[in-house]
Amino acid sequence: MGELIQWYVERKNEPSNVDGLLDFIQQLYIHGTIPIQEYRTLFREIDKLGAEKPEYYFEKQVSV
Repeated sequence: MGELIQWYVERKNEPSNVDGLLDFIQQLYIHGTIPIQEYRTLFREIDKLGAEKPEYYFEKQVSV
C-alpha cells in the first residue's frame, strides 16, 4: 500500500487522499496496469479508509 501511495504522489504531483487513491487504482485496473486480484485487494484497503466517489459522479451516471 505504501508503494502505491508513493507512486500516486509521484505521478499526480499532488497530496494523496483516499478518494484520489480510489480513482488512481481504478485507472490502473482499467488500463491493464494491475490485475483484478490486486485491484480487489487495494480496493478493500482503500474502502476501509473511507474512500468515496463524489456525489456528482453518481448523478452523471444516472442521467446518461
